Amino acid sequence: MTKDKLLDIAKNTLAKYRAMPYSDLAKKVGALQPETDSHGDPKGQDFYQTEVEIVYDDRESGNLRVVCMVDDGKGFSGIYNLILSPDGSLLSEGGNVRNHRTDFFKSALSVFILRELTFSRFDFPRWQSVLAISLIGLLVGLDPSLRAAPPDMPAPPLWLAVVMGLVTTWVAFLVILGVLAWWLKRGGRWDGQGSLFNLVAASWLVADVLGAGLTALGVPHLLTLPLWLYSVWVGANALSGAIPKVSLGYAIGGIVIGFIPAMLAVGVLFALLGIGLAMLGVVPPPGLG
Repeated sequence: MTKDKLLDIAKNTLAKYRAMPYSDLAKKVGALQPETDSHGDPKGQDFYQTEVEIVYDDRESGNLRVVCMVDDGKGFSGIYNLILSPDGSLLSEGGNVRNHRTDFFKSALSVFILRELTFSRFDFPRWQSVLAISLIGLLVGLDPSLRAAPPDMPAPPLWLAVVMGLVTTWVAFLVILGVLAWWLKRGGRWDGQGSLFNLVAASWLVADVLGAGLTALGVPHLLTLPLWLYSVWVGANALSGAIPKVSLGYAIGGIVIGFIPAMLAVGVLFALLGIGLAMLGVVPPPGLG
């Protein structure tokens, strides 16, 4: 659905309120629930939902503001306003529609503070998620412990540690993603609609960048542990918010289960790289051999 069409829907929705007497509109001020409506199948292209609320724009003059909020459930949302005087005159009207499908960082910050978002809020280009996971991997690779070596041995090169951070982070991400896709579809909880890739990446961004960044600056792992644990909570809350049939506990279980094969895969990768580096005569970081 286009922005213009969605804006026309909001404007047309308010047409009946524009025709109502001022006294009838005034009775609706302070209603506990806004007047809502929806049209079409949520999975269809013509779906939209509206919400109308009436408030005083200026209580002293008695001017009323009639507000219509409209959303297509796929990334477009808008608002349209009418301001009416007590004699029924139209003082002003107007509105706008915005596309929040590319608000990657806004979505990431929202889930970090545990706001529940629909899948449509994660409908942004995948390259943004790829950059986010790569940034986390880069910071993981800058962890000083990856370059630690006994006094009589040279430290591994920085480039090797960075490559290891990138590779292991991506391996862990993809394994956890695969496990979650299976876990969430169990019992028909999730129909597979929506970008799970983007949702998980957005839920990782803030907490993991903070945790990996502090570690790269030399902060002990024990002190950054709360951030990593909070990251699990953020991810689970994002999943339960986007998928109504998935509870917070079930989402946490899926993430924890995903960590098990992810850590095993990372361990195997470290072992294989350690063997390869030893064969090439390159001294690996601790844990590689």
